[in-house]
Amino acid sequence: MTDLETYLEQQLAAAWRWGGDGPDCILAAANWVWQRTGVDPAAEIRWKYHDLRSAHRLIKRNGGMAELISRQMSKHGFPLTTYPEAGDVGLVDAPTHLSANGRVFSTLVGAICLGPLWCIKTEAGHHIFEMRPVLAWQIC
Repeated sequence: MTDLETYLEQQLAAAWRWGGDGPDCILAAANWVWQRTGVDPAAEIRWKYHDLRSAHRLIKRNGGMAELISRQMSKHGFPLTTYPEAGDVGLVDAPTHLSANGRVFSTLVGAICLGPLWCIKTEAGHHIFEMRPVLAWQIC
């Protein structure tokens, strides 16, 4: 069983890669769950996309990010939690980019709870923010 600090050092330092073994924004969190529990909540989706376009198609076909991830987590027995603790995972509404006029756009991304902070994986690396999850699942 991998501890969270070791996982963050290894996995989140890895280069971004869509689908497969990842890590991308969803697989970084799913891979943590897999290493921690031995259950891969992304087993059914990880090889079904390979870039942004195919990821968006997969998400759209499955009713959106929240529906897709909720279904996978529920199917594998991970309960929703209102009070996530360090090591739990969730979906957070994270800023993704700025428009030319300064408008901030955000999207749901997978995240790992670090207590009051959440760690997300982006193409630019990993980022740690204080934010509230949209949905969270108990892992530890």
